[in-house]
Amino acid sequence: MLKIYKYYSIFLITLLGLTGVTPVIAEKQLIKISTAEWSPYNSESLLEGGFLSEIVIIALQKAGYQTMLQFLPWKRAVTLTKNGLYDALIGASYTEDRANYFSYPEYSWKTPGQFFVHKNSQLNYQKIEDLCPARIGVFAGSPYIEELKVFNCFDIQPVATIEQNIKKLLSNRIDVFIETKISVLFYLRKEFPKQIHEIVALSTVFKEDKIFVVFSKKLKNYQQVQADFDVAIKAMQKDGSYAAILKKHGIEENLEKTGQNI
Repeated sequence: MLKIYKYYSIFLITLLGLTGVTPVIAEKQLIKISTAEWSPYNSESLLEGGFLSEIVIIALQKAGYQTMLQFLPWKRAVTLTKNGLYDALIGASYTEDRANYFSYPEYSWKTPGQFFVHKNSQLNYQKIEDLCPARIGVFAGSPYIEELKVFNCFDIQPVATIEQNIKKLLSNRIDVFIETKISVLFYLRKEFPKQIHEIVALSTVFKEDKIFVVFSKKLKNYQQVQADFDVAIKAMQKDGSYAAILKKHGIEENLEKTGQNI
């Protein structure tokens, strides 16, 4: 059974007077959020569902909404949010197709996508064609898949988890995989500490990307919810609560920009 994270906040309106009227409880609008396993951004196994999940949830609560977060397989999360069964989706990058049914807020988290190889690899990457005809591991549902298909020279192998890419690379079942450094570091430290120095990042960034919490255009007041969310995020960044969440999760906001050796 899929785990559902629920965070509720309720307005309590008390009717004062001598009439003895029962207090009335008015619930705020519930925003149903979907996401997928992608540590350390979002994960059922992490504190508060991961740092990005907590940022989104706290911002929406500060904006005056209730929230419910559910973890699903990525493709299912995208489809169900697109169709309006969920109101928001955490972890989506921008594509023109997605913009037809998702609304993108101002706030995003920068995620430079890099290629990772075994330390003994002979691959030299200056331009994408240098990697042909590599076997490339890619997260299933990622826009990188379509971008790599354009070159018509790769064996693209979608996977469900980052751990699968790491295992396949260590066992020589792929030549390279593409992912964000913050995620790879997280999994290497947690699941593969003895092999942490066997995987290296190629220096050239494939694509400077951003990930968003997107709002389904099936949500009637999605524009208002999105605007409220952005206002709340800016307030959190100003009052220090945003930085406090990152610190709580051991995340440095500029980690992916500055880089860290693997």
